[in-house]
Amino acid sequence: MAQLTTGGRVDQDQGAFAAELAARRSAAGLSLAQLAGRVHAHRAHLQRVETAQRWPAEPLARLLDDALAAHGVLLAAWRAGEAARITAATNTRAVAGSVRDSRELDAFLDTGLLNEAVTRAERAAAALAAAYLTNPPAPMLDAALIARQAVVRELRRAPASGQRRDLTRVAGQLSGVLAYAALDLGHAHAANAHAATALRCAATVGDLELASWVRGTQSLIARFSKDYRGALALARAGLDHAGAGTSTPRLLAGVAQSAANLGDRCETHRALDAARTAAEKAGPDALPGLFTFSQAKLAYYGASALMWLDEPDDARRSVTNAAEAIALWQAGDPVDRSLDDEALARVYAATAHIKLGELDAAAAQLHPVLTLPPDRRISWLRNRVADIGQLLTSNTFATSPTAAELREATTAFRRG
Repeated sequence: MAQLTTGGRVDQDQGAFAAELAARRSAAGLSLAQLAGRVHAHRAHLQRVETAQRWPAEPLARLLDDALAAHGVLLAAWRAGEAARITAATNTRAVAGSVRDSRELDAFLDTGLLNEAVTRAERAAAALAAAYLTNPPAPMLDAALIARQAVVRELRRAPASGQRRDLTRVAGQLSGVLAYAALDLGHAHAANAHAATALRCAATVGDLELASWVRGTQSLIARFSKDYRGALALARAGLDHAGAGTSTPRLLAGVAQSAANLGDRCETHRALDAARTAAEKAGPDALPGLFTFSQAKLAYYGASALMWLDEPDDARRSVTNAAEAIALWQAGDPVDRSLDDEALARVYAATAHIKLGELDAAAAQLHPVLTLPPDRRISWLRNRVADIGQLLTSNTFATSPTAAELREATTAFRRG
């Protein structure tokens, strides 16, 4: 018998089993004690299963399905929860291993015995940064961890200070990739650990561009965790030492997102305007892909900030910005096309459409998202689709068949 796992899809699937069990027991008119007697279980244990505090083994799930004449429905719900639990455990082990690696790198930095780097490590970091835009996060986390372990081996061997400096920078960049992958898998704590290591690497070699990128990523992690005041402070801290690349517009866009979630419309618009101005002056970035902030990304950030504001004009601008981001990604180089962000841009446009009462337009935006395969349903997508499901529970949509269909589709997406 397993303790229930907490986090994202696992909570949803295991909660669905518990809810189905409670509903069927109630419909059968059985007390907990009566049902416990039929399946040869303790009443207290069955209560914990029904209230999603414990996860049952398969034999008990089968007995419950038979006792409640569920004809396999309850067992199917258990299998969905078990599959999600196994997948989450696998991801959690991978994330935990990557965090241990960050801790080892931290300990190594404490010794001051930094060694040389090699050119192939820089190439590996650049390749991973570019590949991240078009690949699921789980294999990216594995690849970045392997690459960083190779970097640490080189650090331990090489004697030249210049090469040590270069490879420490690469270790920081790869730690940044690990931070993104962990966050996209729903592990904010692990993402913060990797980001802290990346920031320390940046400070060790005095790389302001990497440091400001990491601050932007830490702000992103805080926004994922709904700590918008912390996110705002981190983005502003990054602006204090922003580099010559696109870190300044990225940080300003992060300020806008944080301010919007705090209800500060004036600061949201001010930061977005400043981000557009900064983007026009930005120079090239050291790495491609994940470490760049393109015009498409700026439009995408605008959409995700404006959708949180209450004014209809802001919702319309959110739709426009989302459409601009999608068009730029689709017309640009496929290597630079951020598939996860493109899907999220559709979710942001759908959110704005719902706020404007335009359900058919929202459904059209959501259709390509709701059919994504499970490995492309990153934590951001699951959370934002859940937000849409919540919006659709408003009394405004109580009699709308379209709203009912969308609510059902968003629930299926989160469970898939």
